[in-house]
Amino acid sequence: MRILIKLGGTLLDSDDSRRRLAREIAALCRAHSVVAVHGGGKQMTRFLSERGVESRFVEGLRVTTPEVLDAVLKVLAGTVNKQLVSALIEA
Repeated sequence: MRILIKLGGTLLDSDDSRRRLAREIAALCRAHSVVAVHGGGKQMTRFLSERGVESRFVEGLRVTTPEVLDAVLKVLAGTVNKQLVSALIEA
């Protein structure tokens, strides 16, 4: 069976939570094909705020300007993804 898991940025923001989730995903991988996707909205908002960029939302969706897109790549494809992959490798 293939299982799709969506991990929210809030769950991935804590080292303990990230490690616990990685162990649970690793256990599922023993018997199933697992695909994990992640968010990182909390991390994005913090990253932008630290740089003086206000996060703007329309109907619950972040407005992605060219400036914000660069941050998305740094945070989601960079920091959040690497931390998750590292936790999965350790699990």
